[in-house]
Amino acid sequence: MEKLGQHVDHMTVDNAGNVLAQKTYNSGHGPVILLNAHLDTVEGFAPERKIIKDGSHWSSSEGILGADDRAGTAVVLELANYLEQSDFSGRVKFIFTVGEEAGLVGA
Repeated sequence: MEKLGQHVDHMTVDNAGNVLAQKTYNSGHGPVILLNAHLDTVEGFAPERKIIKDGSHWSSSEGILGADDRAGTAVVLELANYLEQSDFSGRVKFIFTVGEEAGLVGA
């Protein structure tokens, strides 16, 4: 929130813990764009788990398959910085979600 706050007009946190923000660029006459990444990181893996591939579907024999979105979060923050210096005119909504691996809590 500290890094995002300096680049947006408004920011809040909802009851689930999602960070919601938005910024109007230049005249604001233009598209509305949504940029999203998830904030939570992966818990430890089950030591004896197996990765199962069935066609294009991947799963884990125990626990979560495992992924986090540190790179996605960094890209969205960098875009927030870049857009301030660009000639983009419109509005951008930034949403950083939590808990999608645990019953889609934040999603």
